This record gives sequence, structure tokens and C-alpha cells, in this order.
Amino acid sequence: MVAGALYVATTGSDSAPGTQAQPFRTVDKGLSSVAPGQTLYIRGGTYVENVSGSLAGSATHPITVRNYPGERPVISGLLWLNAPDYVTIDGINVTWNSSNSASQHMVKMSGGRDWALINSELWGARSFAGLLISGGAQNFRVAYNSIHDTQPSPATNQDHLIYANQVDGGIIERNLLYNSANGRGVKIGNVGGSTGLPRNLVVRYNTFYNNLGPSNLQVSYSANGCQVYRNIMVKSSAQNVTAFSLTGTGNEAHDNVGFESSGVVDTSSPGLTGSSNLAIDPHFVNAAGADFHPTNSAAAAYGRYAP
Repeated sequence: MVAGALYVATTGSDSAPGTQAQPFRTVDKGLSSVAPGQTLYIRGGTYVENVSGSLAGSATHPITVRNYPGERPVISGLLWLNAPDYVTIDGINVTWNSSNSASQHMVKMSGGRDWALINSELWGARSFAGLLISGGAQNFRVAYNSIHDTQPSPATNQDHLIYANQVDGGIIERNLLYNSANGRGVKIGNVGGSTGLPRNLVVRYNTFYNNLGPSNLQVSYSANGCQVYRNIMVKSSAQNVTAFSLTGTGNEAHDNVGFESSGVVDTSSPGLTGSSNLAIDPHFVNAAGADFHPTNSAAAAYGRYAP
């Protein structure tokens, strides 16, 4: 383990010093205790709690919050981080808790720069989104996650897997994004639009499946300069990439694979262009079992599992 690291375990105590031998009990306590340059390890098990707070490292002293090697921690509740500068969340899984409400995003990353959310599973949200990225977040990375199975909630404009709202440059890549019956796999847009955000977001090498509200990815409102490429997108209620009330410009969806939809990209809005997209069946190994490896060689260079 890393010298000076802190630890959280379901067998711990929040009055403990947070060492490997005497870990904290809650993720919230661990996050409030970790300092720039430190690593916080979360041991396996389920943590029923709503975690929220500020967490910031620096370029020379970043913070890492990760699963203990070989173990699987799950937060049953919410994970909200404010201004997470130079923070990496690695292998921390979050699922919905029925005590929370449809007005609450399950995971919320608000602001911050140079942060990453990687190697995690987020599932079962019954709210606005499984993951909201907002607050002017800059230069972030959301990668190698499995985000899936949002459930219809009682309000409209909800149930997205990822909602990229007020963002200023960032990358969403190499994720599996599937089964949103009432939302999008990725929604890019800011209703207010006064800040000129979101802008310059890159969505690449993801695999989308069965996001029906109505498309796998939607660009909306003031979104500008966003790039969508090398994704596999299968099964939507409209075209796989759509625009809604789009006033922003310079958004491009190119070199994607799309199937089981009315088309790959809806270019009826002047703010969204599409080129070199392929309408082919990737022939997933077993979509019902969430094995989205394509067996069609023509799709091998696209999506989560591309070389």
C-alpha cells in the first residue's frame, strides 16, 4: 500500500485514526480526512450513506480515492463532490438507495479541474441522472465506467445516464452506457445557456445500447464545439445522435457506428453536423448479458473495446 494512505472499511470506526489496522467506518469521514498528496482506500462492502463535500488536491499533490485492490466497495446512496481539483475516483461503485428522491442526481461532480472518474459502476438511478457533471468542470475525464439501468422517475427531463451540463472541456471515453428507458446515454446541454456552456466536450470510444429517451446521445441548448466520434450506438427511439432546441454551433458527430434506430445522426439542426458514420450491426456477443464486444469486424475499431 501507499505510505501515509488512509483507509475506510465496513468494520471500522469514524473515531479511529484511519490507518489500515484501524480504518474509518464511513466514506464521508474518509473524504473529509484525506489531504492533498494522499490516497484513500475503500475496502469492499456496501456503504449506505449520502456522501458529499469538497475535495481538492493540486497538480503536484493530487488526491486518489480508490478501491482496495481486489475488493469492490459500493456506496448505496449519493456521491456528490464539489470543486474536485486534481482528484481521481477509481473503482468506487454507486447504486441507488430508495430513501433518496427523484430530485437528486445520484453522482454529482460539480466544478473542479483535472479530475477523473474511472473504473466504476454506477447503476439504478431514479433521478435526473446517474452522473451529473456541472459547475464549470474543466479538463475532466470519465473513462472505463459501466453506467446503466436508470429507471423512469416521476418527472420529465430525467433519467439520463450522464448529463454534461455546465462543462468547459473534458473527455467521456471508453464507457459502457446502457439501458436508460426514459433518458439519454449522454445528454449535453445547459438549459440556461447564458454561460456559453457546455463547450469543447469530447465523447469518444464509448458503447451505447438501449437508451430510449429518445436517443443514445443528445446535444441541446447552448452546447458548442463538442465532438462525438468512434462510438458504437445501438437501439434508440429516434436517430442515435439527436439535437434538441440547439442554439450552439460547431458540434460534430463523425466516424460513429449506429444501428437499430432511424439513422445515426440527425443533422436537421444547423448546430450539429455528421459525417463518415456507419449504419451497421456490430453483432454484440450478448447485449442482454451486457457483453458488448462487437463480433462484426467492421465495428472492431469503434466503441469501448476498440484497440
